[in-house]
Amino acid sequence: MGQEQGNSAKIFVDEVSEVAHVVIFQSARMKRLLRAFQEVVLVDTTHDTNANKYNLFSFAVTDFFGKGQYVLHALGKAETKANLRLAIDVFKDCNPTWKNIRVFITDKALHEKAVLAEKFPDACQLLCVYPVITWLERRVSQLSTGSAQDKDKLKAAISSLVMSSSETEYTEGKTYFLRLLGGNEDHELYRTFKAN
Repeated sequence: MGQEQGNSAKIFVDEVSEVAHVVIFQSARMKRLLRAFQEVVLVDTTHDTNANKYNLFSFAVTDFFGKGQYVLHALGKAETKANLRLAIDVFKDCNPTWKNIRVFITDKALHEKAVLAEKFPDACQLLCVYPVITWLERRVSQLSTGSAQDKDKLKAAISSLVMSSSETEYTEGKTYFLRLLGGNEDHELYRTFKAN
């Protein structure tokens, strides 16, 4: 690992192709920000960030002004669990205060959630609402055989469920959603919703 004046970088190269498959970097400023705002960390992966279609895996925190600040970047050839593990291992090596992270906020990427649970077993995970709603609405389009109007009703019901502000509202929304599916608890869309 290269380190200069608090900055850290590590490059993992495939032994066969001799191509970098993960490049991880964290500036001294990023480390200071993490130490200052370490309890809640947002994790996100951006796809096809350059001509070579590398993925950018990032950790961010929210500062005093409510602004997101990056605290780690990892550029990976493929978005695999192994590459995410490498990035997290380097992150932990460079940041001894990682044990103070209490919450990770992620999108719907299941591989991210699995690796985070493995590497940070004491931290809870919350899902960012927008990607969850978007993903569930796509699942409605894929799994519902109804008309466009039926699909619109299902999408609205899904959004209401995700945005529920009370247990009562959630229960009523779930009942309505199930009614739209003909009461079929074995419907793949209902099972997808329950599992996620």
